[in-house]
Amino acid sequence: FRSKLHNHAYIIGDNGYIEIPAFWSATECKLYQDVKLIDHYFDNRKGSGFEFEIEAVSNDLLIGEKQSNIVPHTTSLELQQMMHDVSINF
Repeated sequence: FRSKLHNHAYIIGDNGYIEIPAFWSATECKLYQDVKLIDHYFDNRKGSGFEFEIEAVSNDLLIGEKQSNIVPHTTSLELQQMMHDVSINF
């Protein structure tokens, strides 16, 4: 939380690994066997990755809902408490 690092994710298996650069907003991933690049996937989708969340909130607002039935207030509060607990322990 306190340092700027590359946001790469790796899924590591017995025979290789998958690298996902900038996994929070990933547009590509690479499959390696040992150190050899085997496959590269690139996603040409448009948008920021939050389209589903925006659509869900918009739909709830249009029908007058005060909270999401997908992620209720209690879940949001629990997540915020976990983030707080993690940040004060660093």
